[in-house]
Amino acid sequence: MYLFYEKRQKDCKFVNFHEILQLFQSFRRFFNASMKMNHIQQPLLFAFFSLFAISSYAQAVEGYDREEAYADIQTLSEGVLVVRLESEERKINALREKGAASARSGQQIEAEIQSLIEKRDSFNINLIRAFAQEFTFCPVYFIYDTDSRSFLEGNREGIFLNHKARRDSTVTWSHKNYLGLRSGEALNGPEGLIVTDDRFRDLPNPFPGFVKKNSAGSIFNWLLARDIYYVKNADRMVGKLQRKLTNFYEQARQ
Repeated sequence: MYLFYEKRQKDCKFVNFHEILQLFQSFRRFFNASMKMNHIQQPLLFAFFSLFAISSYAQAVEGYDREEAYADIQTLSEGVLVVRLESEERKINALREKGAASARSGQQIEAEIQSLIEKRDSFNINLIRAFAQEFTFCPVYFIYDTDSRSFLEGNREGIFLNHKARRDSTVTWSHKNYLGLRSGEALNGPEGLIVTDDRFRDLPNPFPGFVKKNSAGSIFNWLLARDIYYVKNADRMVGKLQRKLTNFYEQARQ
């Protein structure tokens, strides 16, 4: 029987979005500077940046190994999964600001906003339904991404969502341990479901915490039968996550 380690997750180092953003901003500054250099200086500059980038990435993922991944899967098996759904608040606000600053009619802007909300709700509601039907690894709670800070600060009232993706004060919390899950772009590019730690930082390998959003079958459904795209894709993603977590948990127990 494998003995689970109880190493505090805050001691682990993670690659997060802000680190990646800073890295690319640094690259942009290096690139702009290189345009002013001659053919001898440019290769030296890019060689230096390559070493810097590799070093930064290695430091970011240092400290997270299989033992800690096993500890995290044990935490999840005894706790709950907090799924953060995209509210699309930034996109909606950006559209409204764009409409206020342009000559486009209010009806056109509102039509775009309504289309965005409909796509958001279709994805979110079907994801909630899929978790209810396909996921048995642990209990699941849902919040909007805009309530992430409130949750991390300890608020457990009025932020949880019901099966219609609406905040519902009757959904109560009585748990201590949890991991998170978000929908969005992974650090290596593809969109999907990504498991996070209890501070909502993406869990790196070897934790099996990523499921790609689109497969060949889901793209086919999108092109030919969009009415079932969100249903089938949500079932596929959640079912695959269930299998990956269960298999990893069994490995941890051996």
